[in-house]
Amino acid sequence: MGIGVRRLAVIVVLCLAFALAGTTQAFAFFEDPRVNGGARVDANDISGALYVPSGVRGAFISPTDHDDVARVRLFKGETVFVAVKREMSTGINVFLYGPGTSTVLDNDDDIVAGGTQSTDDPDRWGFTYTVPSTGYYYIDVWYPGTMATGGYTLYYFTEWGDDNDLPPGVGLPAGGAVPGLLDAVWDLDDVFRVPLVSGDNFTAKIVDADDWPGMDFDLYLYKPGTPDVSPASDSYIVKTAKSDATVGERLSYVAPAKGTYSLDVFAEEGGGDYELEYSTLTAPAGPTKAAYCYLSPKVTAGTKPVTFMVYKRVGSAWKLYKSYPGKAVNAGSRSKCVASFTLSPKYKWRVRTKTSSHGLGTRYSGYVNVTFK
Repeated sequence: MGIGVRRLAVIVVLCLAFALAGTTQAFAFFEDPRVNGGARVDANDISGALYVPSGVRGAFISPTDHDDVARVRLFKGETVFVAVKREMSTGINVFLYGPGTSTVLDNDDDIVAGGTQSTDDPDRWGFTYTVPSTGYYYIDVWYPGTMATGGYTLYYFTEWGDDNDLPPGVGLPAGGAVPGLLDAVWDLDDVFRVPLVSGDNFTAKIVDADDWPGMDFDLYLYKPGTPDVSPASDSYIVKTAKSDATVGERLSYVAPAKGTYSLDVFAEEGGGDYELEYSTLTAPAGPTKAAYCYLSPKVTAGTKPVTFMVYKRVGSAWKLYKSYPGKAVNAGSRSKCVASFTLSPKYKWRVRTKTSSHGLGTRYSGYVNVTFK
């Protein structure tokens, strides 16, 4: 998504004025069915403000309606960019209010007192703001109340300084948790860089999220070197994709080799905030073990005609952990095939060989238990 980590949403609020028993009343309502079931919601002040998903068309129609307010959760250290583009000839501006504010009617409470006019587009006003603390903030589109009417679009996104839409992604911060914001229309992916070594067990889980109707975020893990994230391509290693759910999505993976993997939080449906928890359980280091066997007649030196299959005890069963090719060296009238690997003494292991080098079909040896001294 260009330069920087951008979480983009388009917020548009539609204000409708109509006469009822001789009294003019102004309402703001969101057409998107993901917001309050599509019901009409008064959003002219903080008490009625909601998070608004992307793509809702809006306009000021009544000169008596001065404020449209949307709520957004921002996180400490982010820089938020806010801009409103008007479709009317009269003035319009945008303000920001912080956590704990009760109303936008008192201008003394704003933390950004209006945006500045763009030098490139005289119909666009905006500002940037570095967030000092995590919480719910309120964006107020202000209309001066002249007779002119028309639409507007309010844009905002936040930036962390790196591109988090493509592999390998941005680094996961220390502490085991990271917040995020996604939208299935404008910002589908948050991609995080996950460095692992062989044997590391990586776990990720979405533990908190906005409970918007239809919101469904999934987790995908991609192998090192993957150029792009695309669930439809089936290029991921492991995924979790509960139907119509976000909180509780969880995946776990034991890395077979060292590399930089990529974790993608993917917006399948809807949009909103989420919190991701993650951990890496590093396998304890162990001694290097060597295994060998002999083949007769000889094979060509330097070839790898034998596979050493290492099994790990998991509960009451033996599970194949990894296979290692055995390199052949000359040893008199036969060949000695050797492989080495690092195993943890924390677990029980055993090894057997597989070969098909002499035209007799695939043959397996018996199992040999690994001992540590």
